[in-house]
Amino acid sequence: MRDKVLAVLLILVAFALRIAGILSQSLWRDEVDAVLFASAPLKEVLGYFARPGWNGPLYYLLLKGWLNLAGKGEFALRYFSLLFGVLSLPLIFQAAKKFLPDPWALAVMLLSCFSPYLVWYSQEGKMYGLWLFLSMLAFNFHLNALEKGGLKRWLLYLTTVTACLYVHLHSWFMILGQLVLYFWPCYRRKWKEGIGVHLFLALPFLPVIRWLLPAFLAPNPSGFPYYPLWDMIGILFTGWSCGILSTLWPWSLIPAGFAVLGGILERRRGLLFLSLILIPTLGLFAVCLKKPVFTDRYLIFLVPFFYALLTLGVRFWQTKSRFFGPILLAGLILIDIEALWSQSHFPIKSDFRAAVALFKEYAQEGDIVVFQIPYVRRVFDYYLAGERVYIPVEGPYTNWGMTPEQVDAYFKRHIGYRRRVWLVLSEAEMWDSRGLTEEWFEGKFRPMLRGRFVRVTITLYSRPGPLISPEVLRYKCFLPLVLR
Repeated sequence: MRDKVLAVLLILVAFALRIAGILSQSLWRDEVDAVLFASAPLKEVLGYFARPGWNGPLYYLLLKGWLNLAGKGEFALRYFSLLFGVLSLPLIFQAAKKFLPDPWALAVMLLSCFSPYLVWYSQEGKMYGLWLFLSMLAFNFHLNALEKGGLKRWLLYLTTVTACLYVHLHSWFMILGQLVLYFWPCYRRKWKEGIGVHLFLALPFLPVIRWLLPAFLAPNPSGFPYYPLWDMIGILFTGWSCGILSTLWPWSLIPAGFAVLGGILERRRGLLFLSLILIPTLGLFAVCLKKPVFTDRYLIFLVPFFYALLTLGVRFWQTKSRFFGPILLAGLILIDIEALWSQSHFPIKSDFRAAVALFKEYAQEGDIVVFQIPYVRRVFDYYLAGERVYIPVEGPYTNWGMTPEQVDAYFKRHIGYRRRVWLVLSEAEMWDSRGLTEEWFEGKFRPMLRGRFVRVTITLYSRPGPLISPEVLRYKCFLPLVLR
């Protein structure tokens, strides 16, 4: 009874931690995309399930229903992720109890509750909160089916895993990792049933497999950088231990390092949790050798196993010293608290909220706005919400060798003789690594107003001196023509 009360208290604490800073960061382009994709007509959203190149159609379908009820604001979008992020905790506790005594299962839940990494993705308007929830639900169904068998339990597992696959394509690596359970002594007798069920997984996923395999084999780049295996492991270990941003790094890795070492020294259970982590990571690395597709959030379903490994380590060190285990656990939580404070007080995402507020104050109807990269216009328009009418111009893609002369011709064609032009720079190196766009503006215009925000710079430029258009010159009229 006491453990259940503590579990409920941890759920309440987790909710408080996640809702406290839910609006501290501006939306970034992926979150705005989620709103736009989910806001499409129902027929189009249903078409995502069979559209080549599409990831997460089930998330957008569920999000569509939620946004229709709650609205399309920042809070509504992120609360959807928060809800599932909090609901994941009792599932983590339930799974941990299969391998650890209840007090230590609570410790896994405690680390998950205060995890800055899980808090961050419970506050992001993407599929990661839902994916974590479904992956832990599938893991629990898998354990139940392995323990008790029965068609109903296997169907529950199959249905939930299929849902995971339609929330994120990388769920294949989750399935790969869970095959290690068939080597656990009490689950060995069900391995034939389990393998048979996994063979059916391809059936509901055939529409995706049809385009996924050719896309993987195609020679075109994925857009992701390649990381050696050791770098991948380092990125995951740092993120899961310290969150997205920690001012104490690298010192904050020391307690987690001790805990992981202790977990491995626990042998059987430690090796099980380590295998649940490493097998999907190695599987993803093998794919990356052909086409890089790694970013740490694509393995978020592994985070609970990492905290289970840390808990095993704390338990191991406590057997060596009665005081060292609690001190180590307290150190892990204190580092989490510091990382949570950092994440909520230091802007990390592109701050379009502030950039658009500046634009609203000084913009005039009909101003030209140049976006570099062009894709960020979606975020700009989300925060602008139609309050100003402007003329959009895409920044040129110069990374294929575009010359300064070609950039000059491009902007003369798209801007002409306008006097007022805004330039919005965000992640510009993806499109213009040499900075030719900003260089052109600095040479042709005079900056009148500039706002530098996190990962976003917005500048109002004005052309110096009175302008005479070519049409005016042709008719020999020398009155200055003031153009916006």
